[in-house]
Amino acid sequence: LVLWVNLHGGFFLVAPFFATVIVGELMNARFSPKEALPRKLRKHLFIAFFLCFPALLANPYGYLLPLDIIQNTLNQSVTGMNKISDYLPTYIFNAAPYHLLDYLIIAMLIFVFLQWQKLKERHPDWVSILSFLAYCLLFVQMIRVVHFLGPVFMFAGLDLLAKKEHSWAWPKHLKANILVTAFSVITLLFIGWRTWSAYDCIITAPAQRVSQMLDPSSNSVWTEADYIEKHLDGENIGNIYSDGGVLVFRFWPEKKVMIDPRAFPYDAWIDQYFRFTDGVGIADFVSRYPADYWLINYSKLSPFQWFIKSKDWHLAFLGPKGGVFVPNSSNNSATVISPKVENMYDQNAIATAFLNALLLDDLNFAEKLTNIANNNLSENCGIQGAFIKEMRDTLKGYKALSSKNYMEAAALFDQDNTHFKNKGRAYEIYMLLAAESLETGNYGAMRHWALKAYRTIGNNKTMNDLYNMALADWYYRQYATDHVDTNPPTDDLTWKRITAFILKHEDSIPEHLRFIAETAHAMNKGQYDSPGKFIPRKIIQ
Repeated sequence: LVLWVNLHGGFFLVAPFFATVIVGELMNARFSPKEALPRKLRKHLFIAFFLCFPALLANPYGYLLPLDIIQNTLNQSVTGMNKISDYLPTYIFNAAPYHLLDYLIIAMLIFVFLQWQKLKERHPDWVSILSFLAYCLLFVQMIRVVHFLGPVFMFAGLDLLAKKEHSWAWPKHLKANILVTAFSVITLLFIGWRTWSAYDCIITAPAQRVSQMLDPSSNSVWTEADYIEKHLDGENIGNIYSDGGVLVFRFWPEKKVMIDPRAFPYDAWIDQYFRFTDGVGIADFVSRYPADYWLINYSKLSPFQWFIKSKDWHLAFLGPKGGVFVPNSSNNSATVISPKVENMYDQNAIATAFLNALLLDDLNFAEKLTNIANNNLSENCGIQGAFIKEMRDTLKGYKALSSKNYMEAAALFDQDNTHFKNKGRAYEIYMLLAAESLETGNYGAMRHWALKAYRTIGNNKTMNDLYNMALADWYYRQYATDHVDTNPPTDDLTWKRITAFILKHEDSIPEHLRFIAETAHAMNKGQYDSPGKFIPRKIIQ
């Protein structure tokens, strides 16, 4: 417990339990003596609580760490709270398959039912009441408190159930007994049915879940840390916030960890770090805070892809949780892929690794990850089933793209998707087909592909997209008059209508795109005599 609290900063969420137990015991001694602990036992309890305070000092920063956390929390300025999902409001997670607020309401009803007789007789157990209420309030505010509310409710409930005298939970009359039993069974059947119906989403690999409980290192960057320990000599580790605790545990004090799960002592530059993880100013951040090598978690897609694209860094190792990047040199060997990637069960990690494999143009690794998703996730779970289908279609699309089967690739990419943003790739391919048709003088096909590209991106259109569509329509009407007469377009996306919109918003066009407004003016005046080309995009971003 001491190790967990001190490496996690979680003591602040344990503090309400200490406070409510102390206050509750004092209130029991004064108002509910039947519920109070014996004097000697209460004395030892308070001594044990007191000893928890010096235990907080057993951390790499001494008293400065708990002091910093307390000051920031009391000032409501804990850095990055809105960036960490554990501290987001619980109602965000009330959708299937979690239903956390629903279970909170059920727990509160059960708690009141068990406490009612004591309240009626005016000798309630204030320890259980205060601790339960405190964590109910905190639980609504942040999902992290689920780890504390569960044990508080369970042990308070067991304690109340153990006292059969005058308790509604142990009715003496047959009808009441049947009613309580029926309510309990119905509640359990309802919760059990709802949990079972979402079984494939909650527990997709029971053996892996048990393995993670028995070996917590399987749920962290332990494998990546093993690689660092065996192969890298540098002292300064660049890392992601959530992985710092494990790295401190593994390497401190021999190696220095850039950032760990505490804001202290990084308040001076924590905002720069969050911009870095969001993909803003990455090069400047890496230059300003140099590291001998970087361990980037799959959860941080923007930094991961920046390092992959960088000419200064080489991806040395891919593990189940992230990648290790080392400075580029002439003797960089091929990327080592850990066999433990076979044990990837986290959908988001698989998705990020898959995207990076595509970025590396490593379709073999992308196919391996698709097989891992197929084996470790469940198609019976709606969310995961849709994810697996998207992976398969995306991989097929990239294979078609590598073989220059553009129409097949576009058809695979031009589907509704959530994880891989394939609509953008479909747009790029359609515009590539439009450009090829323009070069061969097939203006009907050119406008057809440009129109499909325009419609693919929905409401996310830019001035570039408007320009491309206006240019396609202008070419068609200028050079394919026979097609206009015999088979006119049924849509209203004419160059006149589009250029009118462009000129209406001319002031918002940045300087480097001024040619768009100039083209629109020339088209409207009938003076456009130097046809341009479509604004290109890279097929693979």
